[in-house]
Amino acid sequence: MIKLFRTVALFLALSIPAANAFMPTYPDDDEFRKCDSVTNNVELCQREQIQRILIRVKKLYQYILSDPTTLEWTGSSDKNIQTVRDMFDSWTAFRNRICSLSHIATKYTEPLYIERYSCTSYYMLHNEDHLKSIYKLIQNTAPKNREEFTFLKIYDHDDDYQTCITDKKKENADKCKINPQKCTKDTKEIEAECIDEEVERCTQEIKNLYKTLSKDEFLGKWNNSEDLKSGNYRDMFDSWIAYRNRMCSLSVWAYQRFYGKDAIRLNDCIQFYNREKFETMLNLLGMAHSAIDATDFTGSDGGEEEGRSIKPLTQRIDAGEGNKAETLVNETTGEVKKDTPANLSNKNEAIKKQNSEALKNKQIPSWAKH
Repeated sequence: MIKLFRTVALFLALSIPAANAFMPTYPDDDEFRKCDSVTNNVELCQREQIQRILIRVKKLYQYILSDPTTLEWTGSSDKNIQTVRDMFDSWTAFRNRICSLSHIATKYTEPLYIERYSCTSYYMLHNEDHLKSIYKLIQNTAPKNREEFTFLKIYDHDDDYQTCITDKKKENADKCKINPQKCTKDTKEIEAECIDEEVERCTQEIKNLYKTLSKDEFLGKWNNSEDLKSGNYRDMFDSWIAYRNRMCSLSVWAYQRFYGKDAIRLNDCIQFYNREKFETMLNLLGMAHSAIDATDFTGSDGGEEEGRSIKPLTQRIDAGEGNKAETLVNETTGEVKKDTPANLSNKNEAIKKQNSEALKNKQIPSWAKH
């Protein structure tokens, strides 16, 4: 399915009218509508709405951290606080960058809302929606029937996933005929192997999109660097990976606690976020080169000015617990690399040791207060 989706999505993105710009799918709240009707100032009303959402998001983090059952998640209150803090910080860094890029990609499309604020509202509401779902699981208020709970609902897998299932089942059946003792894999094990492979494929496709964007005539200079070893694209990728892995760590723990260990795998969540990210990036690339945009690049600097307004990350958050520690490029060769489990373990221990004293006796971190 995903191969067909890529072809169709790219064709549509390059040809549809620009009125369908990257817009939020969440409805504005009542306060926004009241503000808009009174002031007729969309920018003001969106800024106020963003602040309201941010307060709600921070409250959800407070509720999750203060629930005693969450001690089962990482094993300690200190580690919970540090993991959630890193999740919040990396989410903020990613959100600021994706919305800055979105602002450039939709520069000539004249969306109904001011893109910078509508994008920020979308990602805040999106995060709030997911945190609410996690809190329902923690509070045991989610539907008992797993099929009625749409959080992290499985998407259509790509064609290679289905082929992988078929091939591995056949391979396993052939081994069974030759030697029944080698007939060791059941359907769940085969599916787990195939989702692992799909995660690898999709992550690489996301990296390839970053390379495309960094070389793009209209969106390349936004990177504010000569390559992907540094710059806005590198920072956006790193912060997204850090957020994704922490969100999936929390989500899968809460999901399995409520529905059982076999209800979801970590890579189901990882791939849920991968697919979401891939489609967003593809959409932005398409919007930057829509039919209307192509007629007017006059005065465009390729996003250079906008890119300079994004401050580089002063602290890189370790990828943390998740699928694997992903990096966009090797620092010296430019080749894709991955941290080894040993390196990742050492980094996590160093971070835990460094923050242990500072976090002692704290229940709610100061950043989550308002």
